[in-house]
Amino acid sequence: MHANWSGTPILPDRFVLEIVSGSVKAGEHDFPILSQAPDNVYVVAGKRNVETLTLEYYGATDGSGTWRWTYDGLPGHATGTLIRRR
Repeated sequence: MHANWSGTPILPDRFVLEIVSGSVKAGEHDFPILSQAPDNVYVVAGKRNVETLTLEYYGATDGSGTWRWTYDGLPGHATGTLIRRR
C-alpha cells in the first residue's frame, strides 16, 4: 500500500475488503456503493464529494490480471493491490 494521510489513517496497512449488499467494508470502515459493474470488476463506493473508494480489475478475462483499489478523501490518499478470494 502507498498512502499519504493528513491525519489519522482511514485504512490500515493491511485489511480485509468485502463487497456486501449495497456497501464495501474495508477494515473497520463502511462505504456505500455508488456504482458497480457486473462481477464487481469496477466498484465506486463512498460519499460523493467527501471520499471515494474505487476497486478496479486490470487484465485478461481469464482472471490473470491485477485488482487495485484507491481511496481519495479529505483525510488523504491511498492505493494498493488486492488479492481476490471467492
